[in-house]
Amino acid sequence: WLTGRMDAVEPYLDAASDAWERQAAAGTIDPDHARWRAGGPALRTNLARHRGQLEEAIEFARQTLALAAPDDALLRSYGHLGLAHTYRELGDYEQSLSAYVEGMPLARAAGNIAAANIAAFYLCRVLQLQGHLHQAAEVVREALRLTESQGLGQSPASAILHIALANLLCEWNELQQAQAHLLRGQELSRLGGHHELQRNCGIVLARLRLVQSDPAGALAAISEAEQATAKAEMPLTSAELAAYKARIWLAQGDMAAAARWAEEAAHRPGQDHGYTRQIETVTLARVLLAQGKLDQAISQLTACQQAAEESGGLGWAVEIGILSALVHEARGHRAEALVDLERALAQAEPEGYV
Repeated sequence: WLTGRMDAVEPYLDAASDAWERQAAAGTIDPDHARWRAGGPALRTNLARHRGQLEEAIEFARQTLALAAPDDALLRSYGHLGLAHTYRELGDYEQSLSAYVEGMPLARAAGNIAAANIAAFYLCRVLQLQGHLHQAAEVVREALRLTESQGLGQSPASAILHIALANLLCEWNELQQAQAHLLRGQELSRLGGHHELQRNCGIVLARLRLVQSDPAGALAAISEAEQATAKAEMPLTSAELAAYKARIWLAQGDMAAAARWAEEAAHRPGQDHGYTRQIETVTLARVLLAQGKLDQAISQLTACQQAAEESGGLGWAVEIGILSALVHEARGHRAEALVDLERALAQAEPEGYV
């Protein structure tokens, strides 16, 4: 699973489940092995989530928690973090936040630093989606401090934390520091070979390259992330990477490619989930604005704003406000444009968005 070979996982899980059933029927289960009955649903949670089967993922995560012993920190961390990741994709940020807060200390207590740090990365992302940049930075820096204190600062386990910091530093326009952390994260993630690390590194690197006016470098970063996840069938990941490519095509002035993506995205199944759906919707609004389809653009932005308010994802509000202002300006509605810009500035200032 860690290397993205999803099709190879399920036969082993099925074999383990069959072995468990045979031993249970024969009364020959080794007590040391009994605790791993919850391991199957834990891995099935990840498989279902990456396939976009989010309701099934929640059910498997709950099975993990039901089967794991109360004092089994490792398996209970799998259950809570499975719920946290899935609720994030569903756009339920409050439940996701609670599950990360529950699962991350359990992973640390079990000695699973890699899982704890991946949890810190996504907890950071949820806080960003809620507009809490400074709190997100505190989470990541504390996780990095703990990792380094255990002598793992030079290991792949710390890669995801450098990637998270780079993403935050991009928002604050501290580009030199962002690049330093990102290059470190990229080096360590390649050592580890974990497809999820390489995917996230590619996305943040693409953001940085766009800010640096290097759309070709941004496209190369997304292409590398696509190659790292090519072995896995992950529709939500594919949709997210495709949305970033559309943004890069817009920056390059390639309207034809961006328009093709918009057409495909409109008919892609399973796109109505949390973060992935939001990134697609906001990107689609950008494409429609560039095409001069202003009524459709404002319709997309209104839907996105409503979804952000319902989910508590106010971190989207600044970008939505700027785009809405541009649409109003293009329609000749200067007063409405200024209202949107003033609101966006008021939301951006407290957390230091640049």
